[in-house]
Amino acid sequence: MPIDRDLVLRVVELARRAGVRELELRHEGCSVRVVRAPAAAQSALAPVTEEAAEAPPAPDGLAIIRSEKVALFHRGRAPGERPLVEVGSEVRQGQVVATLEALRKLADVVAPADGVVLDVLAKDGQPVEYGEGLIALGTRA
Repeated sequence: MPIDRDLVLRVVELARRAGVRELELRHEGCSVRVVRAPAAAQSALAPVTEEAAEAPPAPDGLAIIRSEKVALFHRGRAPGERPLVEVGSEVRQGQVVATLEALRKLADVVAPADGVVLDVLAKDGQPVEYGEGLIALGTRA
């Protein structure tokens, strides 16, 4: 039985973002092995620090809800469920607007303030990094 291509791509992307140099995936008698170039070949890339990952502040009246971890973004309460919010939805501070899935555990993404959803920046099921924008929220000034 062949390995699900989308699953392999998601795992490889999560491993890349986490800095994993070698990965082997085995599933039902099939295996895929990915080995990244040695660190010397990648020396031109600057390491990501927490300071570098911080985004500039959003202008007044705009809040960007950012990922607090490396995970998969889900617009619903769980993978495949209907979205919790849509563009134009009014939200209250503390309201759950999406979920993040890491190691098969789901964590709520909550609105930091009252406002209106202006844009959903991440796609459902997409791997996201720490600090990556998920939802643009127009806040009441």
